[in-house]
Amino acid sequence: MGKIYVVGERFARFIENENVISINQLEKNVFNNLPPKVDSVYVLGQGVSAERVNALLKSVEQNEDYRSKMRFPDLDKSCKNLVHKENLANSMISKPIKLTNNHYEANVYIDDQCDEMRDHITGQHIPGMAIIESCRQMFLAVTELHYLKGYKQNGYFVINKNTAEYFKFIFPLDIKIDYTVDSVEENRPGSFKFTVSMRVKQNEQICAELCYEFSTYEADFLKGKESQSALEAINMASIKI
Repeated sequence: MGKIYVVGERFARFIENENVISINQLEKNVFNNLPPKVDSVYVLGQGVSAERVNALLKSVEQNEDYRSKMRFPDLDKSCKNLVHKENLANSMISKPIKLTNNHYEANVYIDDQCDEMRDHITGQHIPGMAIIESCRQMFLAVTELHYLKGYKQNGYFVINKNTAEYFKFIFPLDIKIDYTVDSVEENRPGSFKFTVSMRVKQNEQICAELCYEFSTYEADFLKGKESQSALEAINMASIKI
């Protein structure tokens, strides 16, 4: 049985390919009771919001022809406390799964309405900045879930170094992030220094590799240092008149 990928409208050129349909077109087909494609199932690609997924699944509950063909996952996206985003549309990953002591995995679920998709898109592949943001969210979520969970104060993250290398275009199909903690040091309670690497995979192939060095601090500790640095920057800028 073949797969038909359901994607958001921003991927206009990708939708022109065979076995791809926009969420808008699929909603219309269901509403107008048009028959689904024979010998095919509908699977979730990228660009579709959790709200539209839930609404579509609810609309086909009484339509056996479509209901039996839906192969949508439970969109258990990371919440704002994990990825530091107020708007759920800007959350790009599922909750990370721990595979081994230092190895984690998550699915990527990109919403058409997220900040990284609004103003830079070819209509075919996923923008590189969206990949970078999904990986940034990955290290936030893993750290919040598995390293900072027991601490009362909120963690404050500082990126010290990051690199990104792209090997293939990444399209609005299934995407996974394979995450490894290469090293971690705890300097004081709640204060860690990490070196991590991530491999962005599609069709079991590595399409991009990103590496980060970052540190976490207790929020109250770093806010003071940040405020002092801000004042120093203002004073230095004021002198150069």
